Amino acid sequence: MKKYNLISFKHDIYGGVTAAIVALPLALAFGVASGAGAMAGLYGAIACGLFASLFGGTPSQISGPTGPITVVMAVIIAQFQHDPAMAFTVVMIGGFFQLLFSFFKIGRYIDYIPYVVVSGFMNGIGSIIIIMQIAPFLGFQYEGGNFIKAIARIPEMISSPSIAAVFVGIITLFTIIFWPKKIRMIVPSALAALIIGTIVSIYSPFGDVSRIGEIPDAIPHIILPSMTIDELPSMIGAGLLLAALGTIDSLLTSLVADTKTGTVHNSDKELFGQGIGNIVAGLIGGISGAGATMRTMVNINAGGTTRISGIIHSITLTGFMIGLGFLVEKIPHAVLAGILIKVGWDIIDWNFIKMLIKAGRKNVDRNSVFIMSSVWLLTIFTDLLSAVAAGIIMKSMVTARRLSAYQMSSIRYTVGGEDSSNHAHLYNEEEIELLKNIKSSVMVLSFSGALTYGTARELKIKLRAYDESIDTMILDFSGARMIDASVMMTIVDLVEKLRSEHVKLIICGTNNHVYDYLYNHGVFDNVITSSNRYESLIDGLHNL
Repeated sequence: MKKYNLISFKHDIYGGVTAAIVALPLALAFGVASGAGAMAGLYGAIACGLFASLFGGTPSQISGPTGPITVVMAVIIAQFQHDPAMAFTVVMIGGFFQLLFSFFKIGRYIDYIPYVVVSGFMNGIGSIIIIMQIAPFLGFQYEGGNFIKAIARIPEMISSPSIAAVFVGIITLFTIIFWPKKIRMIVPSALAALIIGTIVSIYSPFGDVSRIGEIPDAIPHIILPSMTIDELPSMIGAGLLLAALGTIDSLLTSLVADTKTGTVHNSDKELFGQGIGNIVAGLIGGISGAGATMRTMVNINAGGTTRISGIIHSITLTGFMIGLGFLVEKIPHAVLAGILIKVGWDIIDWNFIKMLIKAGRKNVDRNSVFIMSSVWLLTIFTDLLSAVAAGIIMKSMVTARRLSAYQMSSIRYTVGGEDSSNHAHLYNEEEIELLKNIKSSVMVLSFSGALTYGTARELKIKLRAYDESIDTMILDFSGARMIDASVMMTIVDLVEKLRSEHVKLIICGTNNHVYDYLYNHGVFDNVITSSNRYESLIDGLHNL
């Protein structure tokens, strides 16, 4: 902001206003899709957009209700329909969790979610949005967040659709898909689809369609937190789910914004802003929000680069809320459904799917196909957080398996004077000469590079096979860069076996931080003395 000037302000105005125009139909549509009502979506867009811009860590990001958040909100609204204040209290709880994430600096870890998991997750979200909007698109009433029931109703709805609703929905889809690119910078396709679809519905030859209806009061009221002891555990769980999903959604969008603007966002600061925004959203009856990729890209492409653009976005939406409420009432549900179906379609990661199909024809990368498909299906048929967690676990196992072979190649076994030429690239010339001359009863085990849990099993198998006639074992940590708890416990078992069998133990590489890690955990208690530890392997070999 130090170099902020009039030109920057002009770009931010254009970016913020353009983003608000795109956000208006989406916020209304997401509000309806959540079951909380159109204005709840608009309130959430205003609150999240304003406070995430004021306090967040991604200057160009535009926040508000998103597809993934809407799916979860639909379930929460349905679960607490007996007391809507509880649903909005869950939104506040989610905001508080995000503040805690910010305090404990959790945000930095989102960068490590594997792409294949993110792809499957987004495919599932896109599919859910499309499934949820089939009912209003065909002229039927939307029934909350029950996706299984929505799928089961599809054959019945297709057999007896509302011609008027389908006509309006198709016009909306046609407009948003084929709206000329040259005009999109002036009139975004979502806004054009909203206006044209609404006008067509008024003069449609097929009759009237279901509309949002009268909005009695566009000004939000403060909603005080509401909870009971019996409901509190489920409310906390739902709030944690909202916070986790909003965190992933926001920080993935932050990464996209960084790529486009050449900046580096502050993850923990972004979570602080998102948390404040969601707390305020819940207080005024708005649905939860997060960083919105499409609106952020609209803002950046229109010139918005600082947090001022996000603030202008919220101010513009407030103007729509106060002065144009009568137009909002006339918007058909089929129009909003058409817009959201296109949003769902765009969320699906078609490029990655095509790449996997191409790889599948060559009979490679089956693991990625399986993981992405699993996350995709789990997202649809279970809950979003479980799907992401399962995907991360599966990907971690596959990665560990692939890394284990590579990591095992960096562990050097030399027994007696055997030829160590297989590891010549890991030893220096002096070490190789000394190793050639060691006794047959001496084994040298050298660790190099990073060794993780994927290596532990293979290391145990290797160690079981060492010759029982060995009377001296040299453990060399000179080249080790990292050892995790699984490998450490394998070394603990080895050291204990050596001690019980009265095998002499020599430790080399004591000036290495890996040695310090093992020593501080008590791995060498009762087995190490000043006479059997050396700073280098060469020193240890010279003192055999």
